[in-house]
Formats: sequence, structure tokens, C-alpha cells
Amino acid sequence: MANPKRESQGVPQSRTPQVVPSLSQIRALSVDDLAKVDIAALNLACSGNLPGAEAIDVSEILDWLDEAARRVDFETSRHLYRYLQSPATYKNLPGYFCCYLMLQVLQEDFGVRYNPARVRDPTFQDPKCLDPDFRDGCNSPSARSGALICLDLRREGS
Repeated sequence: MANPKRESQGVPQSRTPQVVPSLSQIRALSVDDLAKVDIAALNLACSGNLPGAEAIDVSEILDWLDEAARRVDFETSRHLYRYLQSPATYKNLPGYFCCYLMLQVLQEDFGVRYNPARVRDPTFQDPKCLDPDFRDGCNSPSARSGALICLDLRREGS
């Protein structure tokens, strides 16, 4: 079902089906062709043989990522005036403003939260830590119980 709130705010609901290549297909690609593969699809294809990954619905995740990206783009454009009126608020850095808006949209519109307790949790890398019911919004059982989508925000090598 289309979300009328999102449609009324200019966020398109239609999605283009995405094809995720297999690892053997990826290995056979030229560098130029590899550059054309959606980075999220590439990451999901590479995760295919990891423990717990058999339960991942790649199409659903790609759709969610596309929806989130469209929403972030829309809201960043809509709120650009905030940066233009007061760049010092955002350290005079357009990238800082864009990251700020991206985090705000992901938190407020999509319920994404960082849970630092998960960093040392042995199930942290388990793909099941992404609760598919949570994406249904505040009315889902997971949201009501305070479930969090776990994100790995640690810097590489730390």
C-alpha cells in the first residue's frame, strides 16, 4: 500500500526491481562493469554465504535502502535553506549539514537507532539483528517494545 504522506511530500513510491548478481557473476565483471553495480547490491551479494544470511530478503532491503535514500534526498533539498541561512550552525560545512539531515531522517522517519550495547554483543554481526518488523514503523510490535536496528558505527581498524 502506498504511503499517502510520503506521496504528498513528493517522495515517489514506485520502485525499480533490482537484480543482485551472484558472486561468480561479480568475479566475471570488468572493472568498468563492476563500477555500474549498485554498491548495496554488491555488499548483499557478498554476504550471501555468511551464517544467518539465508534469511535476508535482498529485494526488501534494497527497496528499504532506496526508499530511505529518496527520503533523505527530498528532506535535504527541502531543508537546504537552513544551511544557507545559518552555515555556522553546521560548522560551515555542507557535508556536515547533509550528514546531520541524513541522521535526522533515518532516526525520525525510519526509526533507525544506534545501540552502543550491541558493539560488544556476540550476535552483533548476525543479520537477524535487523528486525524486518521494525521497518513497519511505530505501530509494529518491535517498535513498541523498543527494539533497535543495530548499526556498526565503529571505525575500521578500531
